[in-house]
Amino acid sequence: MGIRWIDKSLVKIIQDMSKDCHFNERQWLSKDEHPLNTIHIICSGNVDWKLFYGQLCRLSDNFKSIHIALGYVDTTLAETGFPEGAATTIFIGDHESQGHFLKISDQSQCVVSPFISQGHINLGYQRQHNSGRLSQKSDISLGHLINNIKVAEPTLREVNSLFFDLAAIRRSDTGLPDGFLTGLNIYEACKIARYAGFAHNLGLYHINLNNATASQPFEAAALLSWYFIEGFVSNIEESAVDPSNNVFYINSHYLEKPITFVEGHKSGRWWIQDPYNDQAYIPCTRNDYEQMRKGHIPDRYLSLIID
Repeated sequence: MGIRWIDKSLVKIIQDMSKDCHFNERQWLSKDEHPLNTIHIICSGNVDWKLFYGQLCRLSDNFKSIHIALGYVDTTLAETGFPEGAATTIFIGDHESQGHFLKISDQSQCVVSPFISQGHINLGYQRQHNSGRLSQKSDISLGHLINNIKVAEPTLREVNSLFFDLAAIRRSDTGLPDGFLTGLNIYEACKIARYAGFAHNLGLYHINLNNATASQPFEAAALLSWYFIEGFVSNIEESAVDPSNNVFYINSHYLEKPITFVEGHKSGRWWIQDPYNDQAYIPCTRNDYEQMRKGHIPDRYLSLIID
């Protein structure tokens, strides 16, 4: 995969496409200006990169602590792969590129899609589109997400790659011709993107445009990119074993020993101690803790003790 990086002069042309462009040209990097604290945004060769970057340019610049490098896949160039030293890479692609990256990566992968992807963590899947496909304990259905979007945050906290299919968002919010009536709304989708930005180990964030050509799907993809970056720059580094955290012990008639919950002192995020390893902590939500206080064993804990 050869990547052609967009220099500042060309980005200036893109900025002129929109009178209300708010991104600061200071952030766009030229070919040889990629420091470690850089997010790379790359468009597939099948994607109208000018349309995408034009939509991204319309959004406000709140990212003073990072740099952004823009590029697109050029099949006429020699294969270079992803640049080294990237904080993470946002890849704007389609079904073909999504399938490619899912195959070559063997790390923890999460897929936001109406369809279940076997062997990966699935968010927002819809039962009516998955006849014969079995969900896993780690999967979260569309109904569960809509009921409480915060359940996505612990799942996303430790993944290495996220694949967001625009078809997971309802058609009225994306304008996808082949989209569905049901799905996440754009606000819920942006919250998921922001949660993904909090993930410490996430190296690839792939957005599947489903071969869209109209402006509305590109606007949705730009929003999902923007909220991911906002989460990335707002992330707080912390550990479940930080001595300043709040620790809670809950007894249960069903369990031999107390369950340990930890609330992060800095971010307010929650963990639950692994019942088989006192040194390991699993991301969870405050609601898991509240359920345990009421005498209900949360599903997240049951998945740890039941094969």
